[in-house]
Amino acid sequence: MASGERKRDKRFPGSDLFSSLGQELTLPRNSKNEATKVPEVPKLNSTKRKRLEVPQLNSPINFPPPNPSPPYKEGSIPTETSPWEHYERAYDIELGGSVTRVSKIPEAEDVIGGSVIRVSKIPETEDMFTLRSFSNSDTEKLDLLSHFKHKNILTTYEVFPYANKFYVISEDTEVSLEEFIIARPDEVQLAAITSQVLDAIIYFATKGLVHGGITCSNIVLTKKGVVKIANLENCSEIDSKNRRSDVQALGKVMQQLMENGTEDRRLGLRDPSSWSKDAVDFLSLTMTETAKQLSKHPFFEKGEDCKGGSIGFLGRGFCLSILQTLT
Repeated sequence: MASGERKRDKRFPGSDLFSSLGQELTLPRNSKNEATKVPEVPKLNSTKRKRLEVPQLNSPINFPPPNPSPPYKEGSIPTETSPWEHYERAYDIELGGSVTRVSKIPEAEDVIGGSVIRVSKIPETEDMFTLRSFSNSDTEKLDLLSHFKHKNILTTYEVFPYANKFYVISEDTEVSLEEFIIARPDEVQLAAITSQVLDAIIYFATKGLVHGGITCSNIVLTKKGVVKIANLENCSEIDSKNRRSDVQALGKVMQQLMENGTEDRRLGLRDPSSWSKDAVDFLSLTMTETAKQLSKHPFFEKGEDCKGGSIGFLGRGFCLSILQTLT
């Protein structure tokens, strides 16, 4: 390095040398040797800035629930209550499936509100009931039970949620049509039974439903001789494929009653001469006609007198005679 060359001074922020440098700096001067004025910074507008206005909504925002609503009302599935605290087992029986016949325990306290699902009021004259159960995951089945109010559909009184099941208390019945096959009903009895089943099928259709599983085993009779359809939890919505299924199933039930239980894949009678022309004609029409059309058939004129159990042979006496035959 040349002796006359000045060393470069390093100046670091905060050092004394850096501070003295700032003191040596002067503003530039114009031709008149006057310091140039620094332009003033314009002042900000002194008026207050307006706050951004959020538009008001006419109605609150409804956010969807995290899970779809259950088919039953909120709060209707309460804490578990055992049906055996209120009903006493009598015996098991096959009536549209395995059911238990039970009686009300007189000294049992009434179920405190909310602990049982009330469907229909229990008549004071009732002393026996049927009990059956299904999984409590089938809440759609539970919802169906509360929709049906018809004289030819099994009445559900109450439902107990207990031990991962729904225990359903229904009206008592005596026998199913499977027992009637043995006795082979006459034509008047057959007309009375068929007309009541058809009334229930028409009712299902007004609700937009089909039973979808009508058989001799789930058509039952009360002690007064009223025909009822059971196993309602298996109903489904009516569509173009199943809309005739209930009426066609009724034809199969008729065939079994008329033929002593013979179940043929092809609808027909081995000896049509044993029955009237109206009975045979009605049977054949179950494969093509609707329930409404069949309800006006002359075959039903024979069953009007005993429809609803007003004649004893569709009542308790006839039912008991069938049970004695079985034992």
